Amino acid sequence: MQINKVKLCLPLLLATSTALAQVPAAENPAIPATAAGQTQLTSTCCAIPALTAVSIEILSTVNSQANKIGEKFAIRLKEPISINGQVIVPAGVTGSGDVVHAAKSRFGGKPGELIIAVRYLEHQGQRIPLRSLKFGTGSGKDNGGTAQAIGIAGGAVGGLVSMFITGGEVNVPAGTIAQAKTSTDVIITQPESKGTPTP
Repeated sequence: MQINKVKLCLPLLLATSTALAQVPAAENPAIPATAAGQTQLTSTCCAIPALTAVSIEILSTVNSQANKIGEKFAIRLKEPISINGQVIVPAGVTGSGDVVHAAKSRFGGKPGELIIAVRYLEHQGQRIPLRSLKFGTGSGKDNGGTAQAIGIAGGAVGGLVSMFITGGEVNVPAGTIAQAKTSTDVIITQPESKGTPTP
């Protein structure tokens, strides 16, 4: 009798296993899968401490006459962010900055004014907030937001070179290299994919 029970159970177990294997991963809550049939996992990689120095490139010209307060401009990471010799964020990732203040030059010889800030870099869908934008030997000026800005008004301010002043207007050309810092500690998470056969 014991042997008969085992023989009866085996087909039932095989049928159950076959049915579970045929359930798509998207319908099985125990198996998170991507559209490509890959199991998607998330792992913590590394921490970038607050105030980590980063080198950025401004990708579009920003001008005290042409640009308005609140306008966005693109930035790019010039050099990789490395911690203890390990590259955490590669060079080339992009992000955004904005115009904090802009005023055209006016009659009476009053030059244009411009304050810009860098806000974040974006790496694999994760934002890395920035602050303390600095050109040359200039110093950061807190604008009360999540980033700091450097003001350029009517010549060399805070040690900035006068190359940014053109015809009374402040002009930061595309390709300008500047320095910034991360504003908070950031934990970088990276997706890990484990291939699974697709039916």
